[in-house]
Amino acid sequence: AGYVSTNIAASSAAGAALCAFVQACVAYHDVVQAVGPRVAALREAEAALVACKERLAEAQKKVKGVEQALTEGQGSSDASNNLRAEQVSTTAQVQRKLAQAQRVMTAVGASKGKWERDAVQLRLTIDRLYGDAALAGAFGAYFGAVRGDARAALLGTLSSFLFSRQILASPNPDPLASLCPPKLLEDWAEQGLPSARSFHEGAAILTVANRTPLILDPHGVGLAWLQEHEGGNNVKVEPAESRTLRATLTQAIEVGWSLIISGVSSPIDPTLLPAITRRASKRGASQYIQVGDKDLEFNPRFKLYLQTAAPLCFVPVPLQVECCIIDFQGTPAARKEELLELVMTQERPAMVADHSMILRHRWEFRMKQEELENTMLMNLREADEALATDSFVIDKLQEAGEGLDAALDAEASEREQEFEIEEARAVFRKVAARGMVLMHLANHLPALH
Repeated sequence: AGYVSTNIAASSAAGAALCAFVQACVAYHDVVQAVGPRVAALREAEAALVACKERLAEAQKKVKGVEQALTEGQGSSDASNNLRAEQVSTTAQVQRKLAQAQRVMTAVGASKGKWERDAVQLRLTIDRLYGDAALAGAFGAYFGAVRGDARAALLGTLSSFLFSRQILASPNPDPLASLCPPKLLEDWAEQGLPSARSFHEGAAILTVANRTPLILDPHGVGLAWLQEHEGGNNVKVEPAESRTLRATLTQAIEVGWSLIISGVSSPIDPTLLPAITRRASKRGASQYIQVGDKDLEFNPRFKLYLQTAAPLCFVPVPLQVECCIIDFQGTPAARKEELLELVMTQERPAMVADHSMILRHRWEFRMKQEELENTMLMNLREADEALATDSFVIDKLQEAGEGLDAALDAEASEREQEFEIEEARAVFRKVAARGMVLMHLANHLPALH
């Protein structure tokens, strides 16, 4: 009670001021303790009021929307029906797209795996292109004079050399596949060329040779095949000793015939060398070859081949230098297969005809398969993003896919028939082996004396 600033002021003015300050602090504390909770409650009440106003505004907005919907009435019902119809139409359209997409997958699904394998093989082929091209070029230029059974060993040596120079090539290089498409091999078989690989290699080298081919043909296989091979170009065969050789050659150069000079084993008429070496002179747009004292206009269709049954040592050296020498003697295995074909023709002609038909069908299947796959890829490439709605393209894809499946089924059935033919060939292969021994002895009888 005595703690009053007026009581202290009599003694000290500063003490009175300090006493008033302390009393004010105590009063402020009492006020804060009493008013603070009420202020907080007021603020909470104001926040609750704002939230209630917002909910009221949302409720009023919903009420207004409901009132508007109620006033629209029939219009809202029509819009709902239209929406339902649109959804039904969209569902049907999606189902059609799914069905057509399934047709597309069915059409191209069978070829997917093959296309993936072909893509991988194509990448490998591109990586090994330089080495394979070098091997094929060397094979066509230098392997002709090598016997068929030695070509594989020489090819392996050349492949190892390229690998040592870090030039990639196929692990098992096949120059024959690079030089000849399968269709060409089928044509050669129909022209009478034996199916042995050595004969195919000789024919491939002959077709790509830049120089005049000189074939070593002791059994006449190459001569018989060349006559069929060039039959569409009015082929002529003239012995090297024929007196009409120059006249026939002159006419062949001018008209564009194919000429085969057979039995080349002695020095040939020097006046024919310009034609053999293809030594032509150009005058304007034409080329001329001198034969004797005549300048003959060269016809691009003209082809010249030299054939001999004698060993290479009997061929004049100038011809060996100027010509592309090709060994057509065939390996023992090739002669054995040739005799086997003769035996099968005599003993099982129907099987030989069936085998020829199978080979022809196989080539036709390959061509059809390639054509169908190209058609499918072309349709897929030309189709736009709306492929699933393009019924015309889908029909073409499905037709191509069904044709491919039918061709695969036909090939599978023919493989079973080919297996039966191979079993019959195995039976007669022993007969062909004995015949080869007899033929070898007969060919060497003149050497006994």
